[in-house]
Parts: sequence; structure tokens; C-alpha cells
Amino acid sequence: MNTLKKQIFIAVLAFGTFCFGQDGQNPSELTIIDPEVSNDLKVPTSRCKYTDQAGYYLNENSVIYEDCNTRKYIPVKGAGLNHPKYSNMDGFFMLDKNGVYYKGDYVKIDTTGFKIIGPVGDPHNREIVWKVKSKAYRNLKPMSVSDPDSFRLIYCNDGVYYKDKNAVSFKGKAVKDADPATISELCQGFLYDKKYVYLNGQKAKINNEFLLPVNDVFVKTKTKVYTFDLKEQPGIDAKTIKPLSKGYSVDANHVYFYGEKTPVEKDDFKNVKVWQQVNSTYVSDGKSVWSGANILQADLDGATFGMIPHSDFFYDKNGFYKTKYVEKLRKSVNEKFRFNYTDEVTDHNFFITDDSRYIIYNNQAFDPWENLLFENITDDQIMLAKENKLRLSEAIKNVKIDHMFDFPLYLANGKISFDGKETQADAATFKKVGLYWNYYKDATNVYSYNSYAKENPLTKIKGMDPETISVFGPFLKDKNYIYSGYYKLIGSKEAELLGVFTGSRPGCSLDTAPSSDYYLFKNAEGFWLIMLSNKIVVRNLGMSLSEGWHENKEFELNAVAFK
Repeated sequence: MNTLKKQIFIAVLAFGTFCFGQDGQNPSELTIIDPEVSNDLKVPTSRCKYTDQAGYYLNENSVIYEDCNTRKYIPVKGAGLNHPKYSNMDGFFMLDKNGVYYKGDYVKIDTTGFKIIGPVGDPHNREIVWKVKSKAYRNLKPMSVSDPDSFRLIYCNDGVYYKDKNAVSFKGKAVKDADPATISELCQGFLYDKKYVYLNGQKAKINNEFLLPVNDVFVKTKTKVYTFDLKEQPGIDAKTIKPLSKGYSVDANHVYFYGEKTPVEKDDFKNVKVWQQVNSTYVSDGKSVWSGANILQADLDGATFGMIPHSDFFYDKNGFYKTKYVEKLRKSVNEKFRFNYTDEVTDHNFFITDDSRYIIYNNQAFDPWENLLFENITDDQIMLAKENKLRLSEAIKNVKIDHMFDFPLYLANGKISFDGKETQADAATFKKVGLYWNYYKDATNVYSYNSYAKENPLTKIKGMDPETISVFGPFLKDKNYIYSGYYKLIGSKEAELLGVFTGSRPGCSLDTAPSSDYYLFKNAEGFWLIMLSNKIVVRNLGMSLSEGWHENKEFELNAVAFK
């Protein structure tokens, strides 16, 4: 689940309780269920005063921000706020047309180019770096950045280093002579660019000589080579050592992999190629291929070996491969992908989609994750693959799809279908309920969608009104009620979500108590406390917050805070 989806689904444990499994068993129809009612329900004390998942709760005329120990009431219309498009960094951010909310506080600024750069500082008290087109911020404090458009953190250094196209900075001050275009990202305290090595924002020295960079493994002076922990390497020639990649290097005598000599002979140095991407490393002398320093890949052709971009997959003229560990052999072997190989593989007759879902070769698409081969794909499908929009299954590989909702749910030939089978949904009015939910609707029904279902992927929920159904925080809402999944909670008239409280969390594998969260609502009938767990329990608190709804008396003494 992506970060944004996580924030919207702050009640995910409740939805998980009432969703359906991945075994394909899915009912065709469900009827709304009433919750359990209790006059004794109360919020227990917890590690967090409020909720362990920060987020914003959007009401018609107000917004509530909560995190572990903070609750902020924001008197604005909830409809005017939007989640950031991609990541929301633990739920801290919301945007409106005039500015940015961070942990409930507001910065009035043009939000064009808004992007969360990342967390920095103490892991127990993280600060968040973010930017818009004109400025960069650390929490709510503006940062001194010469070019916000190109600004980003240099990771593994807790945010003390950052860069833009003009400069590298250390704790807010420019690092003299540092080249932002070639600056590295080491996780060892050191940084380096094409000319120098830097420590604490200064050019690093040893014995009054500047340290010069080689790669992520070695640094050197004019006469000596060192590892980054400054251990001298007397067998390596400082005059001729040069990088081949972050981990591979070569001097006049040897090719090295993280300081270990490889089998490559001097006569073959002119043919040396190295690959280092994702979790894989290879070196070739044009005749043989080794993994790491010296694990010979005897079944691969060294002259035509290459790696498939942004993946651990590789190829030679004879095919495409992945590494697979075989328990019986107690070693890894190269497993060939099951294309129909009609031409020698070259770097010109295949590509991999940007999401690494498919490898495309000679009008074939191979899914390396599911071991599925799709033959005779069309030029249109190849174009979709290049646009990273291709989704295939055996049932729909030859279907002309007009719109893909949520694979394999799609519109084709005027019908809503699932993996090749027509559903009962009305195509003319079919649409998703909210952006990130597994709920759909048409003119007559609301549906719960299960992408793992073999039968009935769209389950009708009888009792919900499709005309008025909408998202309400982590819940659904129509003209009559608020719902959690297909459970009815309370009436929706004048409904507001006022607070969220963390309940139980299992402490270890032996703790069998179910997780729970508590929600404080107000509607036309008064205040309500709701527990979502392995069951749903509702308590009416009356027209005012009375005693006994929270074990922490502070909340009862300050009930006026819950506007």
C-alpha cells in the first residue's frame, strides 16, 4: 500500500476485518449490518494521546489534524483541501489553493511544484524537508537554497548535506569547490565528487595531503590508496587506480571488486565491462562473466552479456535470465526466461517497462514475476508498454480495452468486465467511489471490489444509496448513514468526525488481542463514540460530552475542545 493510500485508510484495520480473502470466495450480494450498541464503551489510555497514524479529517465546515500527541481544529471547509499527489510523509501534509498545511499549521504560498523531499535528523523526532517552486522548507522554517527546482537532500547524512544545481551545502553553508553534478552519496560520513573527498563540509586530508576520490570503496593521495575507513592498501597502485563503477575499480595490475581481486587478466583490461545495479554486480573480460569478484557464470556468453535496465535481470545472445537459489544444490543458478527465441538477443531488440512488469522482445511480453508469456502482442500493446500502461492476463490479452479501472477490471465493448468475464455493472454510469478506495457504483448499486476474486469481483451492497455515496474520511457516507465497509455506524445528517484515538495494538506474536481504534463523532442526534476492531461497537453519548467516554479524565474536563 502506498503512503498516500495509507493515510486515507487510517481505519484500514477495520476494513481489513470486513474485506474478503484472496481465495476467490466472494459473495454476490451483501446487506448492510447494524453495529453492536454499548452504553459502557470508552476510549482506553494508550501510548498516544490521540492517534498513532497522523492525518487530516475533512468535515463539511472544519478540518481536524491529529497525530500522536497533537490535535488541531482548522476552521475551513474540508472540500477545499487535497492530499499531495504522490507521497504524504506520514500524513503530515495537506494542500489548498493558497498554501500548505504541515502538521495542522499553515504556510500561505504558491503550491506549484510542491514536493516532499524527505525526513532528516533524529529518527525519534524527524523533521520533514519539502519544497515548492520558489522555496524550500524544513518543517515550517525556510531553508537557504539557491535553486529550489533542483534542490534535494544528499541522503545517509541526516540532512546535513543537500544540493541544488549551483552548490552543495553542509548545515546551510556552501561547501567550497564541491561539484553538485558529480557529488556522491556515501553512507559513511564522507562525500566525494570528481575532484575531492569531503568530511564535515571540508575537503578531507590525511598527513596534510588532500584525499582524492576513486569510487565508493577507495580514496587516494598521490602515492597511497586507502579504503574509506582510511586503511592503507599497499598492493594497489595510486598512480593508475581508477573507477569502473561504485564497487569495481582497476589499476595497472588488477581489476578489483570492493578491494578483492577479480580473475580478469591484464591482457583483457581493454575489454573489461562491469554492471552494478539494484542488487546485482557483474564483471566481464569479453570472454567470461563473473558475479561479484570471482563467481564464474559458465553458462553465459561474455561477449554479449548485459543487464536489463533498472532490474536484477540479465541477458546474453541466447536469452534472458534471472538468478534463482536452488535449495537442493545449495547455490544460485541462472534461470532462462521462457520466450520463443527466434533472433539473438541484443540491446536493440528488447526493452523493459518502467515499472519492470514486462520485458518486451519480438512481439512477446514476459511477466518475470508471474512467469507468464504473452505472444503476438500488437503494435498498440507495445506502445502501451512503452508508456508504462500495459496490463495483460491470459483472458484479456486480445481484448481492446477502452478503460482500465483497477486491473483486471475494465471497460470494453460497452461492458464492465473482470479478467475476461462480463459483470452485472452498468457501464454507462459505472465509476469509482473516491480515488483510493475499492468501492465502485453505478446508477443502481454500490459495489465492493475484490481484485483477487475468481467469482463475483463486484459485490453489491444492498442498502447504500449510489446517488449520494461518497468518501467521508476513512468511511463511506450517503444521505442516510456513515458506513465502515458494509457496517452501518450512525446517521449522516450534520455528521462531523471530531477525533481519532488509538486503542489496542498487539504487543507481540503471543498477544492475541485484536487491534482497535476509536472515533468520536457528532451528528444531529448528538455525540457518538465508535470502536472499530474485530467488531464494530457504537455508543451514543448524548447531546453533550458526558463523563465516562474516555479513561483519561483530561478529555472530559476539556470537552469544549471538541468543537
